Amino acid sequence: AGRDGATFDGTKRLTTPSLGAYAADFFVGMVITPATLAAGYVRFLERAPSGGGVYIGTAGSGSEVVAFVSGAAPPSTAMSTGAKHSIAVERRGTTGRLYLDGALVQTWTVPATAVPDAATVIGGPDGAGPSYDGVIHEVVIAKDVSAGDVTNLLSYLATV
Repeated sequence: AGRDGATFDGTKRLTTPSLGAYAADFFVGMVITPATLAAGYVRFLERAPSGGGVYIGTAGSGSEVVAFVSGAAPPSTAMSTGAKHSIAVERRGTTGRLYLDGALVQTWTVPATAVPDAATVIGGPDGAGPSYDGVIHEVVIAKDVSAGDVTNLLSYLATV
């Protein structure tokens, strides 16, 4: 109560230890309030470099959100700054799904191969790109998800 995540000022980032979460079906959800979205690839969360594993962030113009799963990505979806958004990506089998504010906005085909286990980076730059600038209120990473799990997790993110 009374706590609200972490503020990222364009230079900070958080790196987790290996999580063992991305080998099969998974769900990654975030609640963020971006202060700015600079042009370039602004990484909100990434496991494995250059979109080869799991990536949630922007895709060049800075006013959108996109997700990569094992190198496969759908078209980006418009997103505004200064407002709180819930963003989620899931992989079940060979289907990737991107959610924005609880609504399914993109579905695409992804490889079912395991994403190598290592650290997950939150808020850091993607290569030489800009770092995230804003608040990250919540991050949820779940493995072995079912459709019911995803429904419950999306409902939870809406309460943050």
